[in-house]
Amino acid sequence: MTERNRSRREGAPRQKARPGRVRPRARARRAGLLTILVALLALVPASLARADGDPASDVLLTQAMFVPADVSASSQQQSQLASLLHAAKQAGFPIRVAVIQSDYDLGSVTSLWLKPRLYAEFLGVELSTVYKGALLVVMPDGFGLNLPGHSTSAAYARFARIATGSRGSQLLSGADAAVTALAAVEGTNLGTPGARPGGGGAPAGANSLQLLEREPSTGNRKDWSRSSVIG
Repeated sequence: MTERNRSRREGAPRQKARPGRVRPRARARRAGLLTILVALLALVPASLARADGDPASDVLLTQAMFVPADVSASSQQQSQLASLLHAAKQAGFPIRVAVIQSDYDLGSVTSLWLKPRLYAEFLGVELSTVYKGALLVVMPDGFGLNLPGHSTSAAYARFARIATGSRGSQLLSGADAAVTALAAVEGTNLGTPGARPGGGGAPAGANSLQLLEREPSTGNRKDWSRSSVIG
């Protein structure tokens, strides 16, 4: 046995590699890791680079409605929907609404584009830690509803008679009608879509952003007002 082999068996420290020299095994390992990283980056959806996750789930944590910033609808229509949602909350039946005009509005979950029912279920799970009330999704091809603890069949039967479309104005009009229909199914009368809600609705001239600020639960009704919002 040579002197060099004997020193290694007895636990003598190995000589350090020369500075700047990379062992072939380490070089191969780094190349393998780089290949894996490139492959993983290729799997990231392109939409993830355009948006941060799912925009609606972030907004609806604290606000009553999500409407894309570039939606092709007037500010008056948006304020009208905000007023309607405020009226529903005041009546004891809070509803949160996501208006989705294009797949871009879904952020990183574009696979749910034109699948409003599945997206409503997805949003319900995303918001479940802070909100367990009625959740309505409006897309060009129809509506989705998450209504924990309640049947959705009657609501969907009414939704089937409500028109929507690809334009922002059509989506907002459809949202107004669907919110009114959903509230009626659950025993809350919000009046006729397109007219300013009466009773507990917002005062004339109210700013839609003010209406969408988070408010403490009013506790007006037994089921929805006390159990739909957590914290």
